[in-house]
Amino acid sequence: MIKKVDFLNRDDSYYQDVYDGSIYKEFLQTIPSDEIWITFMWYTDGVRIFKSSKYNIWGFFLIILELPYTERYKVENMILVALWFGEKKPVPNIFLKFLYSTMKELRKGVNIYVEDLKKNVDLHAAIICGTADLPAKALFLGMNQYNGRFGCQVCVQEGRTVDHRRVYPFKSNLNLRTEKDVLESSIQAVAYGFPVCGVKGPTILSKICYKFVSSTAVDVMHNTHEGVVKKLIDLWFNSKYSNEIFSISHFTNLVDDKLCSIKPPSFISRRPRTIKDHFPYWKALECKLWLFYYSLPILGDILPSDHFEHYKLLVLAIFLLSQSKISSQDLHNAEILIVEFHSRFERLYGLKYMSSNVHSLRHLPTVVSRLGPLWTSSCFPLEDINGKMKALIRGSKNPEMQLVFNLDIYIKVHTLKNDWLKDNTDAFDFCTKLTHKKKHATVKIEDSIFSVGAMKKLSFDETEQFLNSYNMQGKTIFRFFKMFKEKKMFTSQSIQKKQLNESHYVTLLRDSQICIGSILEYYMIKNCECLHTCACGAINFAKVKVFETTNPIWVNTSECFINYIYECSPKFSTLLVKLTDIKNVCIKMCLNDKMYVAEPVNNLEYE
Repeated sequence: MIKKVDFLNRDDSYYQDVYDGSIYKEFLQTIPSDEIWITFMWYTDGVRIFKSSKYNIWGFFLIILELPYTERYKVENMILVALWFGEKKPVPNIFLKFLYSTMKELRKGVNIYVEDLKKNVDLHAAIICGTADLPAKALFLGMNQYNGRFGCQVCVQEGRTVDHRRVYPFKSNLNLRTEKDVLESSIQAVAYGFPVCGVKGPTILSKICYKFVSSTAVDVMHNTHEGVVKKLIDLWFNSKYSNEIFSISHFTNLVDDKLCSIKPPSFISRRPRTIKDHFPYWKALECKLWLFYYSLPILGDILPSDHFEHYKLLVLAIFLLSQSKISSQDLHNAEILIVEFHSRFERLYGLKYMSSNVHSLRHLPTVVSRLGPLWTSSCFPLEDINGKMKALIRGSKNPEMQLVFNLDIYIKVHTLKNDWLKDNTDAFDFCTKLTHKKKHATVKIEDSIFSVGAMKKLSFDETEQFLNSYNMQGKTIFRFFKMFKEKKMFTSQSIQKKQLNESHYVTLLRDSQICIGSILEYYMIKNCECLHTCACGAINFAKVKVFETTNPIWVNTSECFINYIYECSPKFSTLLVKLTDIKNVCIKMCLNDKMYVAEPVNNLEYE
């Protein structure tokens, strides 16, 4: 991480991480090119420790942006810089006062010894962006909450009060806040004794974070999935809206049957739950899965056509902004879709539901242009840290001391294992068990590809029949039923045990085209008679049913299909496919005698 890394020479035409956003690029222009810097994103949230009291713990964390995304949000790699305990919310200007002096020193540089380089270097550091939910952002930016006048932290729109709630009517042009404007408003607020344009007073973040206003994200988890998507589901299926034109509450049982018939792949941690019985308890992840994968195939013949066309605008826009790789055209198209979604919302649902979350959708393209794809600033991977903090407290006596002590042990176990212990020793294995979930028994068969579970050697007759059928050469064939590739489990139809998950529907590469298939089983073909773990070499294949597909969901406004959802024809061909040509596990849904398969929106987030 300390070395000069190649992400600084990236393709400028795509947004692939935070480094491609304007905030990171502009910050690089402010520092000498010969200095070594690391940059941080701040995050904070409060966690209620006990159900019987209002006692909360607020952690203020720094995330190292130069780490790869897969390492960035691991607990051992995040920096806990401050903790606040008590029944009241923190006072940010007191809470972070010491951090101001610390960051001042880090900007100047500190001399450290780098083991890999075998020398001392001057390391500089700065906080350049941040993310949190709406209440926490308002608190730390010194602004009104979302239900107050000028409650948007990105733009200056006063909003209106309708039925005792703050709403934000559609405006074609939005006046974005700047650091200069917010600082001026904070000075005026102190002088006048009341908020000015939603700004209550000065914030210490202006002293410790680069471009503290424009670098603070609109978090897609709270804004879109827990906010807009969950509200739409409530409007559609809650019986108290049954007289509204958008209500489909009389279809709730039908939708629940369809939803619960879906067996998602194993990388999705939550199985679908019914709307009727469980919707109030749906997590943000469940709303996200509904938005991207389940809702469009389910609602196509249920939701009124105008409302379905309108909803497709949201799905496509958030998909475009959540991809692994976003082009400038994708960003432009997403902005058009969101503006259209926002402009139609009042006519279809009413002004009183034009909430701050619906309004904040307008700012998501700006977030991507500044900070990269939405997943770079999403709170999804950060919610886990709150659960871990809570789990480290086991009793009601001195919970703050328990947390500090146990968190220190947790981090030291990682340091001990990684820096001091040798692999495959008893101590190393013990530390691994403390910090990791149980892993499957695997055998490496290719780079980044592992067989999982026992392999079965085919008989002589089975081997001859197989080789003749596919016109191949070989002496020994092993069959297996699971593989682990690029941190995802791929299964097969041949597994006899009843599966709660279906991880055998995949995308694969065939003649340079992406196809959809279902894996039947896996084969290792060898030209020797050694055991399957020998070094003689082998060719590995999957036997796959490859389907004919179409993209069935058309979006009128953008005149394009939603291209990550496929409808599969009953027609298929059975082929042998190299394991390297199998790209991703997909989500399969059988609805109304039709089979739909959806690709993951990106390959970085774990559901």
